[in-house]
Amino acid sequence: MGFMNHRRRRGVTPSKVDVYLLPTRAGHYFLYAGELGTAFEDREPGTGSDSTGKRLVALLRKGFHRVTWSRRQKELLLQSLGALERVRVLYPSSLSAANARGIFDDLVESEIAKHKKWMVVNTAAIPVAVPLSLVPGPNLLLAYLAWRSLTHYKTKKAGERAAGLPVDFVAEPRLNELVDLVRRWPMRARLRIRELGESLGFDRLDRAYV
Repeated sequence: MGFMNHRRRRGVTPSKVDVYLLPTRAGHYFLYAGELGTAFEDREPGTGSDSTGKRLVALLRKGFHRVTWSRRQKELLLQSLGALERVRVLYPSSLSAANARGIFDDLVESEIAKHKKWMVVNTAAIPVAVPLSLVPGPNLLLAYLAWRSLTHYKTKKAGERAAGLPVDFVAEPRLNELVDLVRRWPMRARLRIRELGESLGFDRLDRAYV
């Protein structure tokens, strides 16, 4: 296929990518690209260290990493889409192509709107954090707000570029079973979800439903 495999090489930006329209238990959908989940796992901080304090910091970072995994996966996906020339969306064949296109467009547009909103909120909060610079030590709140403002801006711009991409929609019959699995009993079906993900080229698709 002309589209990239789920295991992309480090430092290589593909011109095309496969994105999957996956179901949620509530009957909605989300966008997922397996190589992005793998990239997050590769960057997950370790906990090994030679002091109690450093181990505690590492554990806190690891916990933060896990809690924010879903958010960062969405951000990285949108940022990646904005750098592409074309995208292929695979969706459950129980949906029509028109419905799949509408869901994809709605998901991208909602992410753009969300990042626009939080870019404004974080930017507006920066002046509130500036006086904290008078306190000895780093102004962590100011740094965080500035970082998140920039992240939201970059992700919003990438989403706007992604909204104008040529998109090919392809029905994938194997995703119909996933719809049934996650809507009925996703936790008990984790092994089957993982097996189904492996048949699609994902290492641990079940982690998307934790």
